[in-house]
Amino acid sequence: RRALVQSVENGFAHLPAGCHLRLDKVSRDRVLANLKRSVDVSRLRLQRELAAWAALRAGPLRLAAFLAEQMIDLAELYDNKRSWHGLLRAIGRGEAARGPRDDVLLQRAGSLVHMNDVRLLRTWLAWIEGAEAPIPDALMLAHQVLHEREPVTVPAFRALVDSHPVFHAELRELLGCLIDASAIGEVRAEGVPDQWPLALHARYSRRQVLAAVGRATEAVRPAHREGVLAIEVARIELLFVTLDKRRGFGASVRYEDHALSPTLFHWKTQNRAKPSNASGRRYLESPGNGWRFFLFVREERGAAFTFAGPVAMAEHTFDGRGPIGITWRLVHPLPAELFRRFSVLRDA
Repeated sequence: RRALVQSVENGFAHLPAGCHLRLDKVSRDRVLANLKRSVDVSRLRLQRELAAWAALRAGPLRLAAFLAEQMIDLAELYDNKRSWHGLLRAIGRGEAARGPRDDVLLQRAGSLVHMNDVRLLRTWLAWIEGAEAPIPDALMLAHQVLHEREPVTVPAFRALVDSHPVFHAELRELLGCLIDASAIGEVRAEGVPDQWPLALHARYSRRQVLAAVGRATEAVRPAHREGVLAIEVARIELLFVTLDKRRGFGASVRYEDHALSPTLFHWKTQNRAKPSNASGRRYLESPGNGWRFFLFVREERGAAFTFAGPVAMAEHTFDGRGPIGITWRLVHPLPAELFRRFSVLRDA
């Protein structure tokens, strides 16, 4: 893929003598777009490409090298419960040592592909090699890999990883690739409790957020699907926003929840919140009532949430019937790319 795309972008330097091919900008862009659509990444195609690629290499087969040389994204390779060592095994190049739950664990490796928190990824990489890690950090990995809701202790999860050498190797290569691919700095948002291992504008699944804030622990893993999570003892509420933009996108479409600017975000409360009840007053009387609010945003269901940091109410509207409309002011402005994705001006 890389050689073909580079030829389209930069000229076909390896054509036979006497041959010449030149593409204007419009044609080049169309050819590139068609290439990306036509070269799909199915399991069978990946196995064939991996087998051909491996046959030309004398040294160890590394995930990072395969992705770079074949121009395959991590998300493409791990789609449909695929894994790097699962593909190696399919072409007869997998490691011989196997644990009893290798197949299930390898299928769950792809659930980590969204991660771009460099500090946390480095902590996990050191932890699987034997270093110590704070309990919330380790649980964010354990709860993501173990999809079941049964509680798990950090020592038990370490023992599980250690008893599955193939999965251990999968994690080591995958975490390394995620670290190299991340453009997120190790920035903490203002006002975030010290024990929360969350980086500003990094992506996390809901179960990882629950582990990070202490809601999910070694002893309990509560279910949570609501759009808000109130932590009464700390007077903190987490706002989980799903934009759900699958129905189309344009400047003429107004979504209930969306970024108005890099520093303003419009949001509607749940229907039960009214100015006359405790749920509604929690927002309207802040920050004087001591409540703090933290915003997590994703574009569609099934995606990871981006941690947008703390927000404070700028203004609100209420028509007497429906939920309260609140405009939040973000303490940390959204980067340009996040604003483009979270606003209604994406395709404008």
